[in-house]
Amino acid sequence: MQFQCESCQRELQVVPQAAGRLAKCCYCGQNNVVPGGLPNDLFVVQSCEGRTYGPVAFAVLDQWVTEGRISHDCRIRRQQATHWLAATEFYPQLQPQKRRRSGSPFKPDFVATSFNPYSVPHRGVGLLILSIVGLAVPCGVFSLPALLLAALDLRQIRQNKMDRRGLPWLVSTIIISGIGLAVTIGSVLWTFYW
Repeated sequence: MQFQCESCQRELQVVPQAAGRLAKCCYCGQNNVVPGGLPNDLFVVQSCEGRTYGPVAFAVLDQWVTEGRISHDCRIRRQQATHWLAATEFYPQLQPQKRRRSGSPFKPDFVATSFNPYSVPHRGVGLLILSIVGLAVPCGVFSLPALLLAALDLRQIRQNKMDRRGLPWLVSTIIISGIGLAVTIGSVLWTFYW
């Protein structure tokens, strides 16, 4: 199937399955909607949080995939349809893989970079710094929050909600914060009883 680029007017050739989708001109880089798509064919997208967007044309879906707004855990359906399909059925290139690369989702080497098995990144380094400050300045203002936040983060790691790479940092934070609190309590007791 052939059509003209809207920007440079050069002849472009695409496969018939691209009708109604976006195609980038290899000469000028302009995104063009390939003619021949069904004008009444609209789609609705549901995010992993349950929000729905649309109805939009298939060309807009292509644009959203390119922008990273549609990921492997989204669902898509035709406006008239009642059942949802996984976004990977429309865009198999969104399937998460072990190797990560960046680039266009329409090239075969594309891998979705938005896939993260943990919903929360670890705060181990920041909490460790807070606990060291709590040890250097003997007052519980720094040690106690560092200890409590580290305990909460450990709970989230055990529930597989937080990145496990922060575990050594959090254990060090708990040890140093415990020492900082002990020094603080000892200095307070020393002040009042001696």
